[in-house]
Amino acid sequence: MKKLLLMFTAMAFLFVACEKDNLDVPLDHQETTIEFKIDQTNFDTKNTVPMCDDNAIWDHVVFTIKDGDGIVTSYTSTINYIGVEYLTQVIKLDPGTYWLTSFLVYDDEGNIIRAAPMDGSMYYDLMTYQLDLEFTVEAFMKKQVAIDVLCYEDLVYDDFGFTWFEFNDVRIERQCFFGDICAQSLEDFEGTMYDPIQFDMPALFQIEIFKMVDNTPVLLRTFNNYDIVGDCMEVYWPNRLAEEEEFHFVLSVQTPNGLEEIHTWIFLDDNCPAPGEDGVVEFVVGDCNLDPTDFQFDGYIIDIDVLIIHADEGGYVNDIVTKLTAFGEFNSVDVYDARNTPPTLADLVEYETVLVYNNSYNYPNVALGDVLADYSDTGGGVTLMVFSWYNTARLEGRYMTEEYGSIPFGDYNPYSPGSLGTVHNPAHPIMDGVTSFSTNNFRSGYTGPLSSGGELIAEYQDGMVLAAVKDHGTSRTCDLGFFPPSSDVHSGSWNVNTHGDVLMLNCLMWTAGASN
Repeated sequence: MKKLLLMFTAMAFLFVACEKDNLDVPLDHQETTIEFKIDQTNFDTKNTVPMCDDNAIWDHVVFTIKDGDGIVTSYTSTINYIGVEYLTQVIKLDPGTYWLTSFLVYDDEGNIIRAAPMDGSMYYDLMTYQLDLEFTVEAFMKKQVAIDVLCYEDLVYDDFGFTWFEFNDVRIERQCFFGDICAQSLEDFEGTMYDPIQFDMPALFQIEIFKMVDNTPVLLRTFNNYDIVGDCMEVYWPNRLAEEEEFHFVLSVQTPNGLEEIHTWIFLDDNCPAPGEDGVVEFVVGDCNLDPTDFQFDGYIIDIDVLIIHADEGGYVNDIVTKLTAFGEFNSVDVYDARNTPPTLADLVEYETVLVYNNSYNYPNVALGDVLADYSDTGGGVTLMVFSWYNTARLEGRYMTEEYGSIPFGDYNPYSPGSLGTVHNPAHPIMDGVTSFSTNNFRSGYTGPLSSGGELIAEYQDGMVLAAVKDHGTSRTCDLGFFPPSSDVHSGSWNVNTHGDVLMLNCLMWTAGASN
């Protein structure tokens, strides 16, 4: 075992006392050259010190010096064998106080063969001259400073206090992404980051790059194209060539609902999502593209919050909530009991669409009709159902007098059974999935004509209105001619084995603008 005594020898500039020019140099420029002399002696105080490889070729040293301002500078110096001594190249330092904070000796293959142990490490107490070693440089003064250095082995690097001696061959991989998003309605994107708004437009998106570490995803970096929309967005990640690594690319796209996670690619090393012939990974959210794309994803679904406004008993309305919630299409389905006080416009604008019905003669029907008209003016969707057109239970106010709905204001007898008759527009979204319908009682009672702008979608077998819609441009309304609670809770209601719930679902989706 050996101890390496490192001698710091402060070598003055070569000059004679009568050289007036040197004596006139300002102090700040009177640099002193430092040369390292590495001296090896026996070291036998402990038998746990790593053995030295006497055949190693001493090539260079890497060390760090901190100055009085706390600035740490790294130096790399070759080692010259002169006579029987190992000497480094000289470095220049201004006069002042310094601290040697690390010192490593490398062989000609880049391996560390000598190291000064760090403070707190296993071998630190073996050192007489320890890191961080303070020394002072004075102008034109020679100085010798010793530092103890031990033989170094990779297997015991922790004992030296180092944890960063592992070197890896890393290649930076790159891939370019471009995406489009299809607008179901231009109004969906009003107030979003998209400008201009088109039915087929470049998507605003981000990609998060994760690497799996001990079965846990670790986020490496997040890329987005918000500043380069319309151009290919390049992402990059480190690929360690010596080992297999798993990466996850998480794609999220800006939709009318905000930033939504769309897809996750999982791959190893550089086997990232395969690009097209142009070298770009292309994707489309929706189905508006004419040409094939690399990845086709389903279109966005607007987060729809529904409010059921009723003047009815709790057991009946709970049946409606249960039926609608079961579809899983709505963000929320809330209830407002309007028997005493109607909701305010501030209440309504929190929802994309509302379903309105009553089973009571005593509720503020005029005030409710007024606020529903105000709500429709703001773009909210309204679905009106039985008994909104019967006797003193009927809805009144501006919604009816200004004909926001398709069934005009009146007093129509709702008490008769009925079943699905002629479907006048089977392609309309509110008929999607509707193949049967029947009710034991409680219908619209109205056979026509509809108010101006209204469209009859489906009627009963006897011509009575079952479903009618009106598109106001900025808002939509739907009239369904049946009582919304099912036969599960009332024997006179629509048959639960038919598609009354689907009709309600479709009307709410359509009036909310989620389908065209």
